[in-house]
Amino acid sequence: MPVEPKSNPLLEEGAKSYPQALLALSEFCQQVQAMCCAAMKRHLTELGEALRLPLRAEQVKPHAYPSNLSPGDFDGTLAVLGARIVNPRSAKCGLFNYVSWSNTSRPSANVSISFADAGVADRAWASMQQHGNCAFDKDESEIYLSRPLKPADLSQLETILDEMNQQWIASWRKVGGVKQFLGKR
Repeated sequence: MPVEPKSNPLLEEGAKSYPQALLALSEFCQQVQAMCCAAMKRHLTELGEALRLPLRAEQVKPHAYPSNLSPGDFDGTLAVLGARIVNPRSAKCGLFNYVSWSNTSRPSANVSISFADAGVADRAWASMQQHGNCAFDKDESEIYLSRPLKPADLSQLETILDEMNQQWIASWRKVGGVKQFLGKR
């Protein structure tokens, strides 16, 4: 006996608008990534001096997590769009300017450094705290500055990231950069 098909509004709407929705999502991703890359590049010289790492504009790349929307790659709990510099001169760290969305909090703008070694992150974090950088947060291997965003704030994302990068740079200057933490085991 054949099964009676049920109405599925999601499939019906998707059949009508999938290419347009995919194009809108792609354009949104590109615009957010372009703003993050532009903000990072604008502060690259000062950032490199503050971190005491050689940084070049061609190292700045778009960043996304998940990197694609294939089934199984995205569970809906976290999404990130932004800019990155991974392992500048094999420093075993990555620098990021990004927007994150989580299913437990509203979107946020973020400036961060992520270390390959959580022990390095711990040492850098302890030094930041000694220098009065209480506006920063840390998870296992990432130290970051975060600012909640309203949807209307995205049109001002570059300005927001500019302000955050200035605060980030000033704090790393106080600490003396990251190189001092990378050589210790």
